[in-house]
Amino acid sequence: MSKRSRDDNEISPPEWWTVAINWIQSSGGTIDSSLILTENRDVLTTLPMKKGQVLMDIPSACLVSKDNVLLTETGKLLESAFKDESVAFSNQWRDLLIAVGLANRGE
Repeated sequence: MSKRSRDDNEISPPEWWTVAINWIQSSGGTIDSSLILTENRDVLTTLPMKKGQVLMDIPSACLVSKDNVLLTETGKLLESAFKDESVAFSNQWRDLLIAVGLANRGE
Protein backbone atom coordinates (compact mmCIF):
# COMPACT_ATOMS: atom_id res chain seq x y z
CA MET A 1 0.00 0.00 0.00
CA SER A 2 1.22 3.46 -0.82
CA LYS A 3 1.17 6.45 1.49
CA ARG A 4 -0.73 9.49 0.26
CA SER A 5 -2.38 12.49 1.79
CA ARG A 6 -6.17 12.65 1.84
CA ASP A 7 -5.79 15.90 -0.11
CA ASP A 8 -4.23 13.93 -2.99
CA ASN A 9 -7.45 11.93 -3.30
CA GLU A 10 -10.17 14.54 -2.96
CA ILE A 11 -12.97 12.18 -3.76
CA SER A 12 -15.54 10.88 -1.38
CA PRO A 13 -15.52 7.12 -1.00
CA PRO A 14 -18.03 5.22 -3.10
CA GLU A 15 -21.15 4.19 -1.22
CA TRP A 16 -20.21 0.50 -1.39
CA TRP A 17 -16.90 1.19 0.40
CA THR A 18 -18.71 2.94 3.25
CA VAL A 19 -21.34 0.17 3.41
CA ALA A 20 -18.60 -2.49 3.43
CA ILE A 21 -16.71 -0.76 6.25
CA ASN A 22 -19.90 -0.40 8.31
CA TRP A 23 -20.79 -4.07 7.70
CA ILE A 24 -17.33 -5.29 8.70
CA GLN A 25 -17.27 -3.11 11.82
CA SER A 26 -20.80 -4.06 12.88
CA SER A 27 -19.77 -7.72 12.51
CA GLY A 28 -16.85 -7.26 14.92
CA GLY A 29 -14.12 -6.47 12.38
CA THR A 30 -11.89 -3.45 12.14
CA ILE A 31 -10.72 -1.19 9.32
CA ASP A 32 -7.88 1.22 10.13
CA SER A 33 -9.20 4.78 9.90
CA SER A 34 -6.16 5.84 7.85
CA LEU A 35 -7.25 3.68 4.88
CA ILE A 36 -8.85 5.40 1.92
CA LEU A 37 -10.14 4.15 -1.41
CA THR A 38 -9.14 6.02 -4.56
CA GLU A 39 -11.24 6.31 -7.69
CA ASN A 40 -9.01 3.55 -9.17
CA ARG A 41 -10.03 1.29 -6.26
CA ASP A 42 -6.55 1.43 -4.75
CA VAL A 43 -6.55 1.17 -0.97
CA LEU A 44 -4.04 3.65 0.42
CA THR A 45 -3.01 4.73 3.88
CA THR A 46 -2.82 8.37 4.86
CA LEU A 47 -0.37 7.75 7.72
CA PRO A 48 2.95 5.95 8.12
CA MET A 49 2.46 2.32 9.11
CA LYS A 50 4.34 0.44 11.82
CA LYS A 51 5.73 -3.00 11.05
CA GLY A 52 3.10 -5.59 11.92
CA GLN A 53 0.26 -3.06 12.17
CA VAL A 54 -3.11 -4.61 11.37
CA LEU A 55 -4.94 -2.57 8.73
CA MET A 56 -8.00 -4.80 8.34
CA ASP A 57 -9.46 -7.56 10.45
CA ILE A 58 -12.36 -9.06 8.54
CA PRO A 59 -14.55 -11.61 10.37
CA SER A 60 -15.32 -14.85 8.57
CA ALA A 61 -19.03 -13.92 8.55
CA CYS A 62 -18.14 -11.07 6.15
CA LEU A 63 -16.29 -13.27 3.70
CA VAL A 64 -18.25 -14.08 0.57
CA SER A 65 -18.05 -17.84 0.47
CA LYS A 66 -20.22 -20.70 -0.70
CA ASP A 67 -20.87 -21.73 2.90
CA ASN A 68 -21.96 -18.24 3.98
CA VAL A 69 -24.23 -17.85 0.97
CA LEU A 70 -25.85 -21.22 1.66
CA LEU A 71 -27.01 -19.79 4.99
CA THR A 72 -29.23 -17.27 3.17
CA GLU A 73 -32.72 -18.00 1.88
CA THR A 74 -31.63 -17.28 -1.69
CA GLY A 75 -28.65 -19.61 -1.30
CA LYS A 76 -30.91 -22.40 -0.06
CA LEU A 77 -33.23 -21.92 -3.05
CA LEU A 78 -30.31 -22.03 -5.48
CA GLU A 79 -28.90 -25.15 -3.86
CA SER A 80 -32.22 -26.95 -4.27
CA ALA A 81 -32.48 -25.74 -7.89
CA PHE A 82 -29.05 -27.19 -8.63
CA LYS A 83 -30.14 -30.53 -7.26
CA ASP A 84 -33.07 -30.50 -9.71
CA GLU A 85 -31.65 -32.16 -12.82
CA SER A 86 -34.34 -30.61 -15.02
CA VAL A 87 -32.82 -27.14 -14.45
CA ALA A 88 -29.83 -26.25 -16.64
CA PHE A 89 -27.23 -23.69 -15.54
CA SER A 90 -24.36 -22.39 -17.64
CA ASN A 91 -22.06 -21.73 -14.63
CA GLN A 92 -20.78 -23.82 -11.78
CA TRP A 93 -23.21 -23.65 -8.86
CA ARG A 94 -20.53 -22.45 -6.44
CA ASP A 95 -19.81 -19.46 -8.72
CA LEU A 96 -23.50 -18.62 -8.86
CA LEU A 97 -23.85 -18.91 -5.09
CA ILE A 98 -21.01 -16.45 -4.54
CA ALA A 99 -22.50 -14.04 -7.09
CA VAL A 100 -25.87 -14.25 -5.35
CA GLY A 101 -24.16 -13.67 -2.02
CA LEU A 102 -22.57 -10.50 -3.32
CA ALA A 103 -25.82 -9.28 -4.85
CA ASN A 104 -28.02 -10.13 -1.84
CA ARG A 105 -25.66 -9.44 1.03
CA GLY A 106 -28.29 -7.42 2.87
CA GLU A 107 -30.83 -10.26 2.86
